Amino acid sequence: MSSHARASLLLVAAVCLPMMQSSCERESGSYCPADFTECDGECVNLLTDNRFCSATSECGTGCAAGEVCNGAGVCTLFCWSGLTECGGECVNLLTDNRFCSADGTCGAPCAEGHVCDGTGVCALSCQSGLTECGGECVNLLTDNRFCSADGTCGTACPEGYVCDGTGVCALSCQNGLCPLPFVWVVNSALNAVQVVNAEAGGGVIATVSVGTNPQRLVFAPDGGQAYVSNQTDNTVSVIDIATRSVTATIPVGDGPTALDVNPDGTCVYVACGGSNVVSVIDSSLMSVFDTIDTGPQAGPFSVSVRPDGTELWTTTDGYLKVFSLPTHTGLFTSSWTDGFISGWTKFLPDSSVFWATSACGCCGNVQRYTASTYGQVSDHRFGSVTSGLAMSPDGSAVYLGYWGDAWGCSGPETLVKLNGTNDTVELTTLLSKPWDGVVSSDGGTLYLVRKEEGLSVVDTATLTVLRTFTIGGMAEDVALSP
Repeated sequence: MSSHARASLLLVAAVCLPMMQSSCERESGSYCPADFTECDGECVNLLTDNRFCSATSECGTGCAAGEVCNGAGVCTLFCWSGLTECGGECVNLLTDNRFCSADGTCGAPCAEGHVCDGTGVCALSCQSGLTECGGECVNLLTDNRFCSADGTCGTACPEGYVCDGTGVCALSCQNGLCPLPFVWVVNSALNAVQVVNAEAGGGVIATVSVGTNPQRLVFAPDGGQAYVSNQTDNTVSVIDIATRSVTATIPVGDGPTALDVNPDGTCVYVACGGSNVVSVIDSSLMSVFDTIDTGPQAGPFSVSVRPDGTELWTTTDGYLKVFSLPTHTGLFTSSWTDGFISGWTKFLPDSSVFWATSACGCCGNVQRYTASTYGQVSDHRFGSVTSGLAMSPDGSAVYLGYWGDAWGCSGPETLVKLNGTNDTVELTTLLSKPWDGVVSSDGGTLYLVRKEEGLSVVDTATLTVLRTFTIGGMAEDVALSP
């Protein structure tokens, strides 16, 4: 071999041997630059690579769908622009009720009845027809504090004025509106409910046509609606108080009479004596969603929701029956010693005491129960049909009618005032056809319907009739505007 050839061979060896060594070193992974690691044959940054995300020097298992490696080697939820990760999901902080916030951080949930308003602020949520004013939802067309016709919160109506239903503060008694009390009378002969101004010089100011042979009326707790049972039509009419017009007619069981509403206004309970059931109306759907079977006895004749909303008390022929709410399961049944039970029952507002009248020929009486134990604590007998059952708001006095001669029993027709604590008779007065009544909030006035004789206003301290309004037809029930 020539010297020239040997020199060339040495030059090749000097160049190739280092390259071969570098190739071997690459196979061991030492060729990746700083901050990179060899994973599956390539150099990756474990802190940012979604496939091998890891905060250690070891190749990770990869981020799940919808996640990204966040630059710290941790897989986190990926949120598009305008969304923020809160509670393991991407949300819009400006509209999400659970994380409502205007500062870009996850906020606290909005309170019940509030919604995240699109600006990251929890605002009061009002149903259609209502507007948020002063931190509550109000009807601007009828609310005296915020009366307005333009959709914005108005100013309070001055003393002596009322918001007239059109958003205008009108002088009391203008446009058919009068000072309280408004007395609502169910008139079965006219198939109507009459609104009466019961002050001196007043009278019927409005008549609302309902179904055939209406019997009873009850107001919703918020005072916005009234429910009227129509015994012949087997329906319940729903009246809008502001407009004094029927907004719905709901089919129920046969022969509806007494009815009551639970404290939050979501359910209306209707005694349907013709089919031995209580029809339960969903007030938001305006339809019957359940029926409660009260047994084979005649009735039910009455329904009373316990003011705390836990129970429904009903009366049938010879029995008092109690059902739990909202499950409608039976809790208690008691035999009524004198047989037939009428349709008048009342609770004290504190749920402690329950009253009921009975009528069995000439053995009418009124009984008082302790609601917590269902135990009867008194039985006051009158020897004649008893009608009505009005009670002072504090339960200190109970008023009922004694029909005597009118039903072929001994004694004249009489209005009776009982002491609500010991059941003793405090006052009586001779008065024809005392049928049903309601007591004013201050306990000083009894508004008494007297069948065809109309509506009488009675001083409860003396049982003196102050004035009587002849309203025509046949007055069956009476209630005061909330």
